[in-house]
Amino acid sequence: MSERQACCVPFCRRTHKPDGHEAWICGPHWRGTPARAKAVVRKAARAYRRRFGNNAPWDYPAGSPDRLAAVEAYHAWRDAWEACKAAAIEAAAGL
Repeated sequence: MSERQACCVPFCRRTHKPDGHEAWICGPHWRGTPARAKAVVRKAARAYRRRFGNNAPWDYPAGSPDRLAAVEAYHAWRDAWEACKAAAIEAAAGL
């Protein structure tokens, strides 16, 4: 039996095939997430891709200005994702 990745909302039984990401929000919970939180995540992801393409921060030499900027942009996206995930959990809980 293959491993499945569960939705990050507690007690949600929805799963999907693992794709390498740490967390996932299922469709019904994603639709329940505030539009502003989703917009911030999309904006941060677009800004990262526009500047660095599909390159990860560790693809650049350590200490280089490109790597420092990539790490900063990655952290901005990750913080936005964590806020979006928290908003999805709160919305599911009715808070």
